[in-house]
Amino acid sequence: MRNANLFTLVLGGLFLALAAQMSLAQDIAPDALVKSVTNEVIAVIRKNSDAHDQAKISRLVEATVVPHFDFARMTRLAMGRNWRLASPEQQQALIGEFKTLLVHTYSASMA
Repeated sequence: MRNANLFTLVLGGLFLALAAQMSLAQDIAPDALVKSVTNEVIAVIRKNSDAHDQAKISRLVEATVVPHFDFARMTRLAMGRNWRLASPEQQQALIGEFKTLLVHTYSASMA
């Protein structure tokens, strides 16, 4: 359980760090961007009668949250120097899996 909490904290840190970079491009403070997107997702979940449907929440997060973040850059940051050891195909697979992991983690916390 402790490792899961640490992992969630690290993912949250990456999420906020990249929110800061994305917010600069949109002229929005990083914390305001994260809060706005999170509030938008929560509002839709509360309106929906299937608020505990993980698949619907994941699709909502995919549509609402994903466009705001650079998953390729997030993956490179998470991988560190090992990023260069992966082939281009492996890098693309890692980006896809990292995105899936973040969407799942964020969706689970919303549920």
